[in-house]
Amino acid sequence: MMDREEIIELMKTVGIYFDEDHPDHITVEKLENGTIEPPFMEFDILEEDIRADGATYLRYTRVNVRKYDDSDDGSTHIMFRQAMDDACISYRMTAHEYDDVLGLWCTKYTFTV
Repeated sequence: MMDREEIIELMKTVGIYFDEDHPDHITVEKLENGTIEPPFMEFDILEEDIRADGATYLRYTRVNVRKYDDSDDGSTHIMFRQAMDDACISYRMTAHEYDDVLGLWCTKYTFTV
């Protein structure tokens, strides 16, 4: 099982910006004042257990990624896919949609480590 720091190191290999101090969100202010520009990512790290009868049978970490881009050409998906393939991590793309509020394409992925 990877810890938080190992997951952050993995996400760095994707080559797409994320806020290392707060990887779970990018503020609208950062977008509006030009501090960052797309593409960028946000991700949540969720530690979960499977329990029954007072015992823990499985402990794992799930990572939910949101990748934002102003282009729908697929180039950032290739970057993400290559990083996951290089790390031998299976992932699932759960959504690909246009975010009207941000005016950007949002692709969502999930994987378990």
